Amino acid sequence: MSRIQQFVSIILCISILGATSVPSFGALHTTETQKIIRVAFLGMHFEGIESDIQEAITQRTSAVLKADGKVYYKSETEIDNALDDELKQRILLSPIKEDLKEAAKKLYTDYIYVGFLQNQSNNASETILNGYIIRYDVASDIMYTLEIKSFYESYAQELEKLDEQLVQTITPKKKKGFLARHLPGVIIVGATIVAAVFLLKGTKGQSSGNGGGGGVPVAIN
Repeated sequence: MSRIQQFVSIILCISILGATSVPSFGALHTTETQKIIRVAFLGMHFEGIESDIQEAITQRTSAVLKADGKVYYKSETEIDNALDDELKQRILLSPIKEDLKEAAKKLYTDYIYVGFLQNQSNNASETILNGYIIRYDVASDIMYTLEIKSFYESYAQELEKLDEQLVQTITPKKKKGFLARHLPGVIIVGATIVAAVFLLKGTKGQSSGNGGGGGVPVAIN
């Protein structure tokens, strides 16, 4: 194999090896681009819904909101200590920006969630949910509403919508750090330098043999 072929082979091998190792290396060098997100769930207001179903809905909704480990979820104790009953009840019955903004300031939170559900069924054996879950964003001063219309047995589908539309949209995506972004180029450049040094040393060794005639003879007519 000629020196040029060896040179190309070394670069290809090292580059491929470096590229395949980037994902695992990059995973160790990711950085978050945003501060800790603080979230408060003030609860749900229910009408015409049995107490056991109310409790189940509240627990399942809360579980979705606190599932993301990148957020700080305010506890019930923190909420009760920060908000007076009158303000909390006003928000549960009829949430408006002024009250939500006041609550967010007292709670020192970035987002507030609150819900309202009523049973629209006249049949005692079934529960038809109708209402909404609201997310209030402090920074933008915007209320986002997820409308809910479903049988209680299908509430899991509403929770999937909640997670997709009002939960996952508040957490920042991970951004690769400097080394993870530029590692492939660094590896290739480094491989090129090493291979070039190797090639030059080999070439010098061939041309500096005893008698000075180490090169390939060239016929001169």
